[in-house]
Amino acid sequence: MIKSNSNVIRLRQQVMPEMAASGATVDTARVIGRDNGEFLLVTAGTLALRAQKAAGCLLEPEDNDTVLIVRNAQEGNFILTVLVRGQSAGRVILPDDATLCVEAGTLRLAGEAVEITGEKAAGMTAPEIKLQGVKGEALFADLSLIACCAALQAGKLSLVAATIDTVAERITQRVRDCFRWVARMDSTKAGQVSINATNRFDVSAEDASLVAECDVKIEGDKIRLG
Repeated sequence: MIKSNSNVIRLRQQVMPEMAASGATVDTARVIGRDNGEFLLVTAGTLALRAQKAAGCLLEPEDNDTVLIVRNAQEGNFILTVLVRGQSAGRVILPDDATLCVEAGTLRLAGEAVEITGEKAAGMTAPEIKLQGVKGEALFADLSLIACCAALQAGKLSLVAATIDTVAERITQRVRDCFRWVARMDSTKAGQVSINATNRFDVSAEDASLVAECDVKIEGDKIRLG
């Protein structure tokens, strides 16, 4: 800490003469409003000023904030940083395209709640993306998923849809019990249909019709008709 303070004092000793030679002074002020993109300030000496936000001032100044300013008769007045926050929540505003990155290591965004909002679009690109949570919810007006290989594991899965269209080269299902309730039509069109029941096969209907163009074959130890 002593070394850090000495560095700050030495930096001030180097910068202050240069600022004094250029007519610039450092002061504190309070933000009282905005006008045409500039901030309206009042210094401790009740001096009213207009100032711009310096490019290096990331935290957006708000009303009643105490800010550090530099006054220069030639260049104008600039807000260097926000010293004390007022009542407003902190905002970081960048004027143009910007990139937040680290040269090495991991970049983390942490908070009690984290929200990412894009007015036009938001994207995530990485060789590996992992989403993990206790509860999740996704809402889309139009959703498209494309994957070379997908695997889904769930203890309970519920699907509600008005229309489901499936196009696949092959579908294989393995279930312990399967129950289906079809209110109206259940239609199957296939080149060949094979049903193999290990124990019992029952067909019950009010009306039943079995039509074949060639042969109809029924085999069994006992055949009962009627």
